[in-house]
Amino acid sequence: MRQAITKAKLPLGAPFEGQTAKRLKDNFRTLVRGLERAGRLKAKYSVHDLRHAYAVKLYKETKNIYFVKQALGHASVGVTETYLRSRGVKGKTA
Repeated sequence: MRQAITKAKLPLGAPFEGQTAKRLKDNFRTLVRGLERAGRLKAKYSVHDLRHAYAVKLYKETKNIYFVKQALGHASVGVTETYLRSRGVKGKTA
């Protein structure tokens, strides 16, 4: 990721500074459509799918659902459990 950010001549500390959430979402959607049309993706993905994937990756690395909850800014650990279950991972609270 660092290499891609550097190649795009974006600041490492804040590569999306000045971007709105809508613009990032729209740019991602455009990228996904292009990759799908080129046959490089078999399914459509959204920015929210990336958030779910990040939650699963972080949980698998740490095995700490409370850490994942904090990282994602969830109000309750139940929401985090839902994120993980949606990707086939059973997060444990104890």
